[in-house]
Amino acid sequence: MDGSTAWDPGKYATEDCGSGTFVGGEALIRVRTCMIMDFDDPDFGKEWDEVASIDPATGKARWTYHHAVPDDSIGGEIDARNVVSTSPVVLLKNTSDGEALFSLDDETGKVRSEFSPGKPARYVMTDDSEGASWSEAGVFGDTFVISVSDAQEKSLLVAYDLDSGKQLWKTDAVAYREFHPLAAAGDDRILAYMTNNDSDTGPALVELGAADGAVTTLVEYPEDVDKAMAISARPYWHEDRLYVSAVGAPLTFAGEEAYGLIALPTTD
Repeated sequence: MDGSTAWDPGKYATEDCGSGTFVGGEALIRVRTCMIMDFDDPDFGKEWDEVASIDPATGKARWTYHHAVPDDSIGGEIDARNVVSTSPVVLLKNTSDGEALFSLDDETGKVRSEFSPGKPARYVMTDDSEGASWSEAGVFGDTFVISVSDAQEKSLLVAYDLDSGKQLWKTDAVAYREFHPLAAAGDDRILAYMTNNDSDTGPALVELGAADGAVTTLVEYPEDVDKAMAISARPYWHEDRLYVSAVGAPLTFAGEEAYGLIALPTTD
């Protein structure tokens, strides 16, 4: 490792497709919207979205998925912010008929499943910056879960089967309660960090039943973990320990000392 450039994204740009935008995680995914620029081509101006799994060592595409864009669409239907998960690849497309989730096969890039319903709640969005998988979602074996909202203050967790796209279950929508799936725990058990920002109850490490989404509390944490962390705080699982970090956390919160990083146990 000498710090030299491994590869240039511009090397893989074409007349019709730019360098694209990259999303990292367990895999490196490139997303770009392409348009036929040859005036002599009868399809001049035709657009499509391109999603590719990239070899991080060489920059070459391992596979490429072409997503057709309707002629009456302005711009594409998928961009880097729509990469919900990188392995397996789960995407959110923005169509004239509304938003919809679907997944791609990790080995071929072909559509693995179209989720039904494609939009599980009124709001499907992320607070994460472009360039990373969503902290609101996670994959546990062949089950994909995502935290969504049916109103701005009421969140719920929804589970889908990745092979069929069928919705398996969803939790009740509760005001100010949020779930952050912990797929990095590396198990098929559906673990999540659950916050309770509106009450005197602290956050908790919970497990959700694979068949019905029933919530079981594994570890309860002190209420000041929630109260002294910024709203942007996110949980991270590493070597059987849970870390909660808030980038740019204030020095004080409600007159009390605030926390920028907390390490929490994962067993009682």
